[in-house]
Amino acid sequence: MHYSGSHRSRLYPQKLPPLIGRLKYSTQLVSPAHKKVLVVGDSYGWYADFALKNKATLVHSLDIALLAPVISQLRKKHKNFAHFQESILDFKSPNRYDLCIFLEVIEHLPPNTESIALQTIFRHLNPNGVLLLSTPSQKIFSYFSDPAVFLGHRHYSEKKLDQLLRSAGFKKVKFTSGGGVYGAIDLLSLYFTKWILRRSYQSWLVKQVNSEYPLTGGNTLFAICLK
Repeated sequence: MHYSGSHRSRLYPQKLPPLIGRLKYSTQLVSPAHKKVLVVGDSYGWYADFALKNKATLVHSLDIALLAPVISQLRKKHKNFAHFQESILDFKSPNRYDLCIFLEVIEHLPPNTESIALQTIFRHLNPNGVLLLSTPSQKIFSYFSDPAVFLGHRHYSEKKLDQLLRSAGFKKVKFTSGGGVYGAIDLLSLYFTKWILRRSYQSWLVKQVNSEYPLTGGNTLFAICLK
């Protein structure tokens, strides 16, 4: 199976820039330390790199996009890291994980396959394993900063996500959100630079973007889910 993420830009960073905004906030929600971690949709390796630097005992990542330079470097450097060019919809492994990272992926899956992906993740988690998920929310600035919404890119409400997660088997779900006006401007600037100018992007609103996390009613919805 394939989804829209397979058509990502090949402008992967050769080395990782400092984390800001949504990515930085994601790392503050759940610690990967001393855990077996599965990273779903880690296209250029930023979370795998973070987890390995923060004492994860094992990190496996998967993405259907082309192999990124950072992921190639992690393969060579860390014996406890492996990467698979595969969709979560097809993923089968004998491994069980303590933490699954599923950031900005669910909205790219083919329509009505979200439950399959979440059930697959649930099966691959250890008892009391944790899923960290993020996705665009149904807030006005979230739509404003997402031109792909006209191509079917989905946004989710807290109620809809809660239904999907609980039907997949997760028993405790905690929500938070972040990102506002500055985040929307920054994201549009990234899209213009990456897709129109075909160049790498460096944010010029770091302080302002970081100040919007957490933010009630924000552009990005986060869910921390316990098996």
